[in-house]
Amino acid sequence: MSEVSINEALNLAVPVGDGKGTVLCPPLSREAFSSCWSLLARTWSRLEAEDLGITAGGAVAAHALADIARQSGPEEQEKHRAFLAELRRNASYIGPMGDDGFGPVPLGTALQRGWIDEDERDELENILVFFTLGSRLLPRARRQIIFRLMLSLRTVAASSLNATEYAASVATSQKGAPIGGTEGASSPPSSTG
Repeated sequence: MSEVSINEALNLAVPVGDGKGTVLCPPLSREAFSSCWSLLARTWSRLEAEDLGITAGGAVAAHALADIARQSGPEEQEKHRAFLAELRRNASYIGPMGDDGFGPVPLGTALQRGWIDEDERDELENILVFFTLGSRLLPRARRQIIFRLMLSLRTVAASSLNATEYAASVATSQKGAPIGGTEGASSPPSSTG
């Protein structure tokens, strides 16, 4: 397996809709992180303390985040809502949009229009929150280990392309060829960071 380096230019690509679409999520900006760092740090600490780590963390991270916010009061609940809104604004859905053609559009738009069903939404939000927590809270060496495991345990990939470039690569790729600047979950690309 080649090395994967998570940096600000490397996005998480998560297939949705039985592989018909993809959600591309960049790491959270420093500015957005600074507004809710405590909530995110307490969520990661809970995942670690309850030994949920890589195997279950990607399946429950959004639930843990919501639970921590609920227990912490109205101010943290507002930060939780703002964080999820930022995540949905920055992540892009790339896939079929009914009569509207083919994405990319903000994830929030895809959710509002029903292009992603409730089960996929739950799974997607958990994995995106886990990716965000790990990419912002872990030291570089541990981050590399966590994300190599994540890429091998989940149906995800890493991409250095932005949403527009990724969508173009999907449109021009040949069936069976790697898309999105990735080599798939089993062999993520090398990147500097």
